[in-house]
Amino acid sequence: MFQAFIAGLVLGAMAYGTYEFTNFATLKGWRRRMVAIDLSWGALLTALSAVGGVWIHSIVT
Repeated sequence: MFQAFIAGLVLGAMAYGTYEFTNFATLKGWRRRMVAIDLSWGALLTALSAVGGVWIHSIVT
């Protein structure tokens, strides 16, 4: 499960980072604090989703 958490964390950081840094570079009102909070939240949410998927898979199989 730890491996799923780390993989989900990296995937989430990359996915949310693409969105956040694009908006930060192109939109005037996009703040650094918003980037940090949303990027952290997105990475954590994706990591927890990955762990949940592994957990459900272990129950079903």
